[in-house]
Amino acid sequence: EAFNFLASHLRSTVASEADKAQQLKVLANGLLPGLLSVPVTMLNVAYVVAYAGALAAVVGAVSGQSVAGNNAATGEIASRKTAVKKLLALFAERDPSLLKGAREACVHVLTAAGDRGDLALLEELPEACRRLLGYESKSAWPQAIPVITGLFTGLGSLRTQVSPNEVESWTAARAARAAPLLSDLVQIRDKARGSELNFYGKELSQCLAAAVATFGPDQLLKVADLQLLQHPLSDPVYEQKSHSWLLLVLRDGCRRTSLAFFSTYLMPLASALRAKATELEMTSPLQARKYQTLLCHVWAILPGFCEEALDLGGALLADGGRLAKQLVSVLLGEPQLREYVWLAFTKACDTTREPPSPLSTALRPANENCLRTLCTRVLPEMLTAYTKMHAESVGQDASIVDHNRQIALTAVQSYVRIADAGLVGNLFKTLVARLLKATTADAGSVDTTEKANAVPLADLANAMVPHLAAEHLDLVLKVFSPMLNSITAAEEQDRAIAA
Repeated sequence: EAFNFLASHLRSTVASEADKAQQLKVLANGLLPGLLSVPVTMLNVAYVVAYAGALAAVVGAVSGQSVAGNNAATGEIASRKTAVKKLLALFAERDPSLLKGAREACVHVLTAAGDRGDLALLEELPEACRRLLGYESKSAWPQAIPVITGLFTGLGSLRTQVSPNEVESWTAARAARAAPLLSDLVQIRDKARGSELNFYGKELSQCLAAAVATFGPDQLLKVADLQLLQHPLSDPVYEQKSHSWLLLVLRDGCRRTSLAFFSTYLMPLASALRAKATELEMTSPLQARKYQTLLCHVWAILPGFCEEALDLGGALLADGGRLAKQLVSVLLGEPQLREYVWLAFTKACDTTREPPSPLSTALRPANENCLRTLCTRVLPEMLTAYTKMHAESVGQDASIVDHNRQIALTAVQSYVRIADAGLVGNLFKTLVARLLKATTADAGSVDTTEKANAVPLADLANAMVPHLAAEHLDLVLKVFSPMLNSITAAEEQDRAIAA
């Protein structure tokens, strides 16, 4: 009961209670040596779980800056490391409730360390965490692997505080320390089979995704390179040899990384997969479809690269905007890949407009400048791609059509919010002019294609309305009021006929 009370008391502080937090930190710092000396006996599991919770609360409270001056900082850091290692040692046990308590305690410590800037503690733990992955601890992996996820997440929280000029070197230094641990995780994934993945596969995938989010895809690919074309698809262990399982990990984990890496590493791979699929279309349609599936998985990683991208301008504007042109080309001509480009532009615009971290806040001016530079070329093509997508949707499943429509319109709205207001106004006027021509002119004077475009044109104009400058609101009323009135009249007529 005493341990539970202590844990609850130390975790009760909120961010606004600065004075109370400092008092509890001093209290916890005084309690830590005593807690470390408490003997732990496995005869009473509930006692050990409560002790682990109390120890974690104390370590979490003292994480970060020293409370007794710089001279004491080294000793305090050593005490925190000793406490974490004592918690990690509990994973040698087998009791499920004890393992759960140990996981919760360790994750609390690592989360607090990330939130409070305790880099000195976190960067010393990758080697200690390798012991959790020993074969003798395999039965504990569903509880132990989330602890490693917590370590990566804690380091990722600290990474968001680093300046853009230093983030590359900072990441490389921490990735070097974590490389053996990453190698162990990759080996476990490569050796795992179906029943084992049912046991700890979800936790392992989340852990590897957290590593990608913290260190970047390039660091993980140094440990496990993608070899999708180097092995035959018929190989029973193709997934392990090719590391194709990495595609889903990269999709789930990529953020705050270099978009140029997608352009230089993954786009050539995608091109090679497309060429292989084309080559096999006549001789082996089934294998061609499998390579097409791999191609889609590669492109599915793109949105993550655009989420708080570290080099958005450098990547999209390099070589005369080559990457931006390639993305627009996919929007216009490759329906099976179009969704990933819509999502990528949405991520890029949304995280630029509302940066979720200090790192992306520092990058915001450069990213805004990049997107506004490209908007005169990209935004009109996005509108064209939407109308083309609508024409291609004839005969498709209604739920799929609606899903694609929502993704595309969300991307358009995200870009409109960040684009130049004058450009948006001019595009709206153009859309309205085409819409009026398609809906009000004589049947013989309007091209059939333009008539068919009335619905997507109305969708796009409607999506722009909330983000127009005030000077365009009169035009909005003049265009849409008659349409709304005609709809209302038609509904009244239908009701009268029904009556």
